[in-house]
Amino acid sequence: MIDLNETIKEKKNFFNRLVFVYLFFGMLFLFFLYRTFSLQVSSFTDYEIASLENKTREILIQPIRGIIYDRKGKIIVNNQPNYNLILKPSQIDNINEHINMIVNFIELSEEDIAYIRENFKRKARLNRELILKKNLSMEEIAKFESRRYKFPATFIDERYSRENIYSEIFSHAVGYVGSIGDDYLEEILIDQNLSLKETIFKYSNGYIVGKTGLENIYDKKLRGNFGKKIYEVDASGKLLNELQEIPAKNGEDLYTSLDIESQKVAFEQLNNRRGAVVAVEIESGAIVTYVSSPSFPINKITNGMSSADFNQLLNDEDKPFF
Repeated sequence: MIDLNETIKEKKNFFNRLVFVYLFFGMLFLFFLYRTFSLQVSSFTDYEIASLENKTREILIQPIRGIIYDRKGKIIVNNQPNYNLILKPSQIDNINEHINMIVNFIELSEEDIAYIRENFKRKARLNRELILKKNLSMEEIAKFESRRYKFPATFIDERYSRENIYSEIFSHAVGYVGSIGDDYLEEILIDQNLSLKETIFKYSNGYIVGKTGLENIYDKKLRGNFGKKIYEVDASGKLLNELQEIPAKNGEDLYTSLDIESQKVAFEQLNNRRGAVVAVEIESGAIVTYVSSPSFPINKITNGMSSADFNQLLNDEDKPFF
């Protein structure tokens, strides 16, 4: 005999389970519907930006440092242009053959050749420039230009070096510039809302900052702000088209109260003996002359001095750095 109450109870349980299943799948459907809407509509801009970033690459543009003048507007420190021989590796099939052709009229050191061979494949893969030789002489420039038609993938480009026109006279007052570590460089770039990445250099020595003297005290003013170029890249990171350029803001010029002629007189009178001369303008308190002796060669330190020579200066009993 069938128990009617049991049958009703089973039907009710079945109905409850059925409602639960419908609710579960209904909520699951609504969840997937929400996620689809979120991905395709709400988060479209975020994913579009991320996708764009994967297809583009920023390359920094180094600014040129400001010029330093004396009180009469005469230049003390300038940016001296020099010329580098540069190669486009992605357009070269055989680098050894190319080097052999170049060395017929431009001398390349063993270090130059080793650097070229070591970096050629990576630069070619990423479509980056490769410096064959720095600081070309006018004779080397003339030799290359007369044969330029043979080297469509090679060109000469201008770079700068920091030059103090009166190297030893202003060694302590103006100071010198030098290379910079990655940690400090990151601080500079963060201050400009940028990050450390590949850079188009304007200076042969790469990143430089003021190390001593006015070059250091007014470094932020003198160094300017980096610009950047935005390139389209392929999946391998190879540069394709330039999409945008934000020019670098070159450093501001610095006009000092120093006087070149009085610096010369003081320097000559000290005649490399230990001592110092400071002359102050009474009315304004401005420093007109600031000379310490013995001095040291700023330009050699700035543009490349051997460790042995630098250590010799450091250990000199006359203490030229002080």
